[in-house]
Amino acid sequence: MLGESKSDAGRRTVAIPRVLVSVLDDHLARFVCPEADALVFVGDRGGPLERSNWSACFGLARQATGLEELRFHDLRHFAGTMAAQTGATTREPMSRLGHSSPRAALRYQHATSERDVAIADGLDDLVADAHRAPLAPVSELADYERSEERAEEGDDPSRTSAHEGARMKRSGRN
Repeated sequence: MLGESKSDAGRRTVAIPRVLVSVLDDHLARFVCPEADALVFVGDRGGPLERSNWSACFGLARQATGLEELRFHDLRHFAGTMAAQTGATTREPMSRLGHSSPRAALRYQHATSERDVAIADGLDDLVADAHRAPLAPVSELADYERSEERAEEGDDPSRTSAHEGARMKRSGRN
């Protein structure tokens, strides 16, 4: 490490997706010296990559991909959003991105129209599951309502079991 990180959260080990392993292996083999403390990205003369060189390299990459509006920091926002979309808790992207507060982590998570569609699909699935669940026979529901009325009057000690029985039958867990 060339300098200190802004916070203790900035020093971390992060797992990478398997799809990047071969890309990283190729980069290490072609561009990185074999020493354990070698820099992963270097400038033209083998030293640390300076900001001006980095900007030029990143500019070429943006141009090649047709993403000229992309800023380098946008990649961090993308990483935070994608991490959250895997179902990660707030604390998990905090750890991955080196944030020390939930507020900072949430700043790097964005809603997307694709996820909005996925959420709507998930809600459809919940409704469909509810419609597929078998309903309790009407006679059992009437028994349940009578037990509720008696419980309100204070003379039905089995109220909970009647309620649970009707609920279990309606949800198919009997």
